[in-house]
Amino acid sequence: MDVNAVMAVPHFQAIQYASIAFLLACLTIPSWANEPSNLPLLNEADLLSDIPMVNSATRLLQTRAEAPASITVIDREMIEVSGAQEISDLFRLVPGFQAYHVNGHKFGVTAHGLGETHSGRLEVMIDGRSVYLPMMATVDWRSLGIGLNDIDYIEVVRGSNVPAYGSNAFFGAINIITRTALNDRGSRVRAVGGSQDTGQVELNHNDTWGNQSVRLSAGYLESDGFGVGDEGQGSYFNFQTLYTPSLIDLFDFRFGASQGQAGIGDGFSTIADRDYDANYQALTWIRELSNAEELRIQLYHNYFKINMEETRLSELFGAPVLAILGLPDESIPSNLEDGNTERFDLELQHQLSLHSSLRAVWGIGIRQDRGQGELLFNTDSTLDETLWRLFGNLEWRASEKAVWNLGAMTEHNDFVGSKTSPRLALNYELSPRHSLRASYTLAYRMPSLLEAQQDSRIKHSNGTLLLWLRNADPNLQAEQHKTIELGYLGSIPEFRLDIDLKLYREEVEHGIGRVKNAHTEPEVFAGIINRSTNSNNKSWRSNGLETQLKLRPTIGSLLALQYAYQDI
Repeated sequence: MDVNAVMAVPHFQAIQYASIAFLLACLTIPSWANEPSNLPLLNEADLLSDIPMVNSATRLLQTRAEAPASITVIDREMIEVSGAQEISDLFRLVPGFQAYHVNGHKFGVTAHGLGETHSGRLEVMIDGRSVYLPMMATVDWRSLGIGLNDIDYIEVVRGSNVPAYGSNAFFGAINIITRTALNDRGSRVRAVGGSQDTGQVELNHNDTWGNQSVRLSAGYLESDGFGVGDEGQGSYFNFQTLYTPSLIDLFDFRFGASQGQAGIGDGFSTIADRDYDANYQALTWIRELSNAEELRIQLYHNYFKINMEETRLSELFGAPVLAILGLPDESIPSNLEDGNTERFDLELQHQLSLHSSLRAVWGIGIRQDRGQGELLFNTDSTLDETLWRLFGNLEWRASEKAVWNLGAMTEHNDFVGSKTSPRLALNYELSPRHSLRASYTLAYRMPSLLEAQQDSRIKHSNGTLLLWLRNADPNLQAEQHKTIELGYLGSIPEFRLDIDLKLYREEVEHGIGRVKNAHTEPEVFAGIINRSTNSNNKSWRSNGLETQLKLRPTIGSLLALQYAYQDI
């Protein structure tokens, strides 16, 4: 069961209630931990099943009680019982996250209710490979190239994670971990059918030959949507091979492709067909070093192309008006998204053990984003942006109960310069299975390729400027995000209950939004739409509470409750 609610109560009352609940939970921990129980004894699987190891917060393998951020794990069990038909629907199970339809077959996922047509500020990865689209400053959930059956589990960092994964993780990070031939055997087929001509077929095959394992997966889906011309279909294929030439080396090579068509709404409230083609290639080499150290090198390439259905200028502005102006009618793409984008990324990561109580991970990477779209950038040329990053995290076990995490990410591009995003966190164990967390994060988000270089105009082929929709401030700066977070994690095996509670305060400055701009060039239809400029004109503060309860009242049953309150 998924419960998402918003309380219309005064801000100060909500904070009081949240603080009281937080203190009561902490004060009653000793009685829970020490009180004898007459309930049946639990086996080892019962005790360990809800204490997963995670690494999306720091890139170090940690328990959730040691991580410096709130993390929700959507495991295979939750995926299977969720009833989700789209991957984006799974994030309704995450407190503080929202999944929604933008329109038609276009989906969005965001954190803390800050959703837009192109929802950014959230890093989404598949096995550590970013699927963020620089040309659109968002994620296209239909073109991920995987199905629900391919997912092993998902780690969701609920809060700014820029110190670990860079600018895109401004409000959080999602890492979708897929199945491999090492943890899956044989062949599997999943088929779903329903109303609105909805159909899905997913299949995969796993095999192993000596020191090499291979996984193949493919899928097809179709739907009539809402029956207003927004029907769509898509297909995908993936190949993965794991090769272990020695006991200390692992090579992970993957490639895949997806394509499809769907009807989406454009800026003029009509439905238009959008065709997409996407592919990726990724190679990761992992070497296990002595003394629990590890070296990892990852290289990947993403490609994404959109072709929008064309429309006539006469349908937008009227044939008589064009005739009066002496402009011949012609076809143009019906949506600004028409174009293609690429991402090249190379990263080196080194994990080392400095002392029995001191672990660290550091790395360096370079990324180049490219985008081409005449309606978005007012040029046929391909625009590019190169970003360098240097990151690290230090974990110090100060005592048996206290764990400190200190992490930072420095990013540099030619447009903004260099920005460093640090985070400091303390995790303290009150008693076995009950811990508190306090953290502070200062994060910066570099403008995306679209935000920094957008120049959206509708022009006639003879050069006449019809509409100038949006451009970018040449002095656009990085967004700034400050977060203070208090968290509590508790587990009560006697009642098969797990509790995740988080209180936070966020402050965002220099947020990138739109500001109306006076026209500086003559436009034929200047009065129809007010031109806007991407500008650092937003700032906001928010206080909130997020909680997640998992209860297993009987063997084979699961009750999950998510609740979030936010005051902006």
